[in-house]
Amino acid sequence: MKRISKLRPAIAAFLLLIAMPTYTTAISFMNQPVSDQLQVGMGSVSLYYSLMVAVAIFATPFVGQWIHKLGVPRIVLLAAVWGTGCMFLFSVSRALWMFYAVGILAGVLGGTAIYLTANVALQVYYTTAEAAGLIGFVMAGSGIGSMLYSNVLPVLLEKVGVAVTYRAIGAIWFTLLVLAVLILGKARPVTAEHIEKTGGDGMTRKEALCSPVFYMMIGAVLLMAVGTCLIQHWPPLVAEMGYDATAVGAIVSFYSAVLTAGKIAQGVLYSRVGIVKGAVAMHALYVLGFILLLEPRFVYPAFFCIGLGFGIPTTLTPVLSKELFGPKEFAAIYSILTMSMSIGSFIATPAWGVVYDTLGSYRPGFVPMAVTGVLALLLQVGALRLQRRGKT
Repeated sequence: MKRISKLRPAIAAFLLLIAMPTYTTAISFMNQPVSDQLQVGMGSVSLYYSLMVAVAIFATPFVGQWIHKLGVPRIVLLAAVWGTGCMFLFSVSRALWMFYAVGILAGVLGGTAIYLTANVALQVYYTTAEAAGLIGFVMAGSGIGSMLYSNVLPVLLEKVGVAVTYRAIGAIWFTLLVLAVLILGKARPVTAEHIEKTGGDGMTRKEALCSPVFYMMIGAVLLMAVGTCLIQHWPPLVAEMGYDATAVGAIVSFYSAVLTAGKIAQGVLYSRVGIVKGAVAMHALYVLGFILLLEPRFVYPAFFCIGLGFGIPTTLTPVLSKELFGPKEFAAIYSILTMSMSIGSFIATPAWGVVYDTLGSYRPGFVPMAVTGVLALLLQVGALRLQRRGKT
């Protein structure tokens, strides 16, 4: 019974991650039906998602400060109401400008905010070692959420139409977030105990912004974002290697399965062998994956390595951040790193499209991506050593 109680924050964070794809995978299924309904191009419709991402980038640091001041449960409840309201507004939107307006609202407390909140919950309710062991399980929730939506939404759209499907998505979001709060209950953050015993364990946000360690982490996050945003280009990238549509679907599904399992494996690895050794192993797989992608025959081994390595931003980054900056103002500090990750993806995703359009292939970018993996590892390990040297 005590063990179940101890796992409550992790289970709550897991539910939050299942809900997170509401504002990624789920709404992507709505683009074509909305395009047909409004009789406008897909590019015009999908612009609302870009607006949502842009707002989320700038809102994330503020959300981090709100979490620090109000606590995880209150922010999750606020996000439950806010996100559900946005889905209802999507359901009654009848003009393109309305979708843009709601997209801007959704960016404030949508999927990015919940991703941040889930990470903060894991790091503040557990010690660093405990969080390292559990983070893989929690991060696997996003893959499960994507798979659930991918199977449910096509049926819903066919049976009940666009408006009701939006409301159903909102109901799923609300249910998962409220359930997470109920499961979390009155669990006491470990950070509160640290602060009471030590008078403040770790850096404040202001101190972090003055530390070179913080900017080394931002550099590592940006470098990893350039590579991991290739997820948006997997289908055409695999097709370029000469595989037909059926094979492309099978390969991308294989990658998704490895990514989900890989996040769990990373959590176990970090807790068993330590952050540095675990980071070296995962980055080695990341680098090897891009090298193997140069040869189409090795596509499955390549995607196996990449599927394991692409979990680095969502598993290693929060664990390493807790180790570097401590629990004192983790939410406020990690929110800026999350913003950096979003900025990197926002810029690099279309940049990869430009690479393909200009050079006729994604392959010229594979070797540079292997190099960025090495550089990101050096920055992360260097930040940890610099921080530890400063403590001695």
